[in-house]
Amino acid sequence: MLNKLLDRIFGRAAAPALNPDAAALVRAAERIEREGRLSDALEAYHRALDADALALDAHIGMGNVMVDLWMLDEAVAAYGRAQALAPQSAA
Repeated sequence: MLNKLLDRIFGRAAAPALNPDAAALVRAAERIEREGRLSDALEAYHRALDADALALDAHIGMGNVMVDLWMLDEAVAAYGRAQALAPQSAA
C-alpha cells in the first residue's frame, strides 16, 4: 500500500528510465531490503545513486529503508529529493 501511495505522490510510473547499471543496483537493493538486510540495502541504494543521481526509485527506496531504520530526518530528505525529480506529481 505504501508503494502505491509513493507511486502516486512521486509519479514513479512517469519517471525516466534508469541507466542499466543503476536499474540493476536498484533491483539488487530491493532484493536485499526484502531479505531484511536494511543497512546493506541502504548501501546498495547509495551505489545506485552513484551510478545515476537521478534514479527516482533509488531515492524512494532509500527513504523507505531509512524509515525502517528510524532515520526519519534522512528519510524526509530522501523523499524530498525524489519529489524534486518528479515535479509533475500531485504532491
